[in-house]
Amino acid sequence: EQEDVDDTYQFIADHADIYSHHLDDKIPWDAWINGTALPAAFVNDIAGRKSKKIAGHQRLVSVSILTSTRGDVIEDYDGQSPSYDSLNEQRMEDAFVKHLEYVIDELEPHYLVMAMEVNELFIHNPSLWEEYKKLMPAVRSRIKVKYPNVLLSESMTLHNWYQANVGNPTA
Repeated sequence: EQEDVDDTYQFIADHADIYSHHLDDKIPWDAWINGTALPAAFVNDIAGRKSKKIAGHQRLVSVSILTSTRGDVIEDYDGQSPSYDSLNEQRMEDAFVKHLEYVIDELEPHYLVMAMEVNELFIHNPSLWEEYKKLMPAVRSRIKVKYPNVLLSESMTLHNWYQANVGNPTA
């Protein structure tokens, strides 16, 4: 398996000018919220990605705050979702900003997708969507102040636009 990873990075180095890291498995919420040690699995994952940095290539890093079903907040490394009263409460905002800062400091992306496939949250959990829309401008603002040269975005899916299974959402 490591040989396959090494071969992939070598192929990218030889044939590309940009590459992507996709972080959509877990977020160490407890560590960010409570100031405890980061899980070794998280630190090792980021360190492994950092060690493979390809000189002269731009990096896109995509981070997910949402589960794979895009209906709630992604789980922590202990398998538990963080408890919160509102997604946009200050401790959740602070924790997610710390997470993004760590990722940016370690991986030094040129482009950062701060959240992936966010329109799916509207479909799967409309009440959380309203809280998300309050959270992300605050997060974006804080990240932009600290990292003015990193280009920020959020991604969305298109399949529900072309073959919609829900009505046209309002902003």
